[in-house]
Amino acid sequence: MSDLVAIESINLTKSFAAGQVAVSGLDLRIAPGTVYGLVGRNGAGKSTALRLLMGLLRPDQGSARILGNNLWQADRSQRSRIGYVAQRQLLPGRMSLEDLGRYVGRFYEDWDHLKWHSLVKRWGMNLKVAVGRMSGGEQRKAALLLAIHAMPQVLILDEPAAGLDSVARRELLDLLIELIQLRPETTLLISTHHIGDLA
Repeated sequence: MSDLVAIESINLTKSFAAGQVAVSGLDLRIAPGTVYGLVGRNGAGKSTALRLLMGLLRPDQGSARILGNNLWQADRSQRSRIGYVAQRQLLPGRMSLEDLGRYVGRFYEDWDHLKWHSLVKRWGMNLKVAVGRMSGGEQRKAALLLAIHAMPQVLILDEPAAGLDSVARRELLDLLIELIQLRPETTLLISTHHIGDLA
């Protein structure tokens, strides 16, 4: 993979039971510092493509690399350069945002606990409340904040605005802009079925 490619897939293909083809021959090359939108209707295979890129599914054919690494074999230091929020992100229900910050922070060299507390409060969330007691929208915000605060080199967001109200969507956009301004080399891949989420 060239140094000028942050995310790359070649002939990426995945089928499920009964021959259902989710991803067929996907060729993708995304340069560092790029904001890239993966747009398609529900069921088009976007989430499957992202899971293949992240090494969470094994492809039937083809290859996928992020920052030059096949994430099936990537070690902790390589994975720590990548942030990912799945369409249905599951966080430990018994942990609070303070607990999650301490836990997730162990995986990232640049994690700043004071800034984490500040960011959570800025979004009007309570550091002490268990995730399992939060609404669906609050849990979505928590997952997004964890991924963005890690300041990854590559950030992959699957339907990031799902479950967020209009104010939270605006806050999310502002936060992504701040991340890109602070770290212009960050590559952002957003999957969505709403064109408005990329506007």
